[in-house]
Amino acid sequence: MATDKKEYLFKVLVIGELGVGKTSIIKRYVHQLFSHNYRATIGVDFALKVLTWDADTLVRLQLWDIAGQERFGNMTRVYYKEAVGAFVVFDVTRSSTFEAVAKWKSDLDAKVMLSNGGPIPAVLLANKSDQAPDGASAPQLDAFCKEHGFTGWFHTSAKENKNIDEAARFLVGHVLSNEHLLGTERDDTDTVSLEGSSSDALGAGGGQRAAQPQRENLVVLLGAPPATPPQPPHRRRRRRHHHHTGGWPANERGGERRRRASGRANERLSQPTNRADIADV
Repeated sequence: MATDKKEYLFKVLVIGELGVGKTSIIKRYVHQLFSHNYRATIGVDFALKVLTWDADTLVRLQLWDIAGQERFGNMTRVYYKEAVGAFVVFDVTRSSTFEAVAKWKSDLDAKVMLSNGGPIPAVLLANKSDQAPDGASAPQLDAFCKEHGFTGWFHTSAKENKNIDEAARFLVGHVLSNEHLLGTERDDTDTVSLEGSSSDALGAGGGQRAAQPQRENLVVLLGAPPATPPQPPHRRRRRRHHHHTGGWPANERGGERRRRASGRANERLSQPTNRADIADV
């Protein structure tokens, strides 16, 4: 008898400093593409990866590509909500990005957790290892991960497609082992709504971009300026009257003209008709 296939949808964060290669890692993992052209992510971007875990399990990974500068904003709580795992990325050629990893991990642990109060699984990625093979040593990374509560670490290269699939399967394995502990946030006062089902974002080959309604919802959350409402019709009429009539309302203009004409007629009647009349007075 055939058994029902299990399907999961997991939200996984990809966080780290600006320019460490988060978007390149996602593109390599989802689309098997790499580009030398760099374009900074604004706010958040999405991608969806379909992963056949085993014969009976299908995993859909919703990858949230968080912009590097977002740690300094107040939107990370919204972005982190309902995440079940995370990649924290740094650039082995820039020591400052490694120093910032602890702050990213602290921010993550403060805003999302498992139902037992523990941190969600997080994997450290030492990216661009093709440019500096000795940039971060294994003993150094082992000690760092133990100190800061990382599940594990990998040397990766989006350019050479090194260890990206392996890191993803490692993280998914830990997420599946925590399945009974998922679904708790530290603070649920901030929310983000994702419209549409996950299947809407899938094409025949899987791994397509996330559905467009998600981006539209986040535009609202990020404070996109609303369309300027048209001015009320009565305001436009009032300005037009001021411009053409010197400020007289329409129902008074006729009466005013009649009063002025009557006044001029009375003045003519009251004036003497010739100089002789004046001399006789």
